[in-house]
Amino acid sequence: MEIKHIKNFNKKGKYDFIRELPDRKGVSGQAYSLYSVEVGEGDVIFDSHEHSGYQWLNYSDALKILSKPNQKECLKLVNFS
Repeated sequence: MEIKHIKNFNKKGKYDFIRELPDRKGVSGQAYSLYSVEVGEGDVIFDSHEHSGYQWLNYSDALKILSKPNQKECLKLVNFS
């Protein structure tokens, strides 16, 4: 998949896991940095240790399925950039 553009939003945050994850014993949360990437056509390849899957959604459908305030805030920043 061709990467056309990467944008760094200079937004960082952290969150706590609701429960201990089996593959992350002793880890109680995670930090993040917000980036957006514009890609061309092609197959999506992702790290199965970091993600369980993906979906291509329009903005309003994506906003509906997000459950955490920081996720919604990040999506709004990316959408309006």
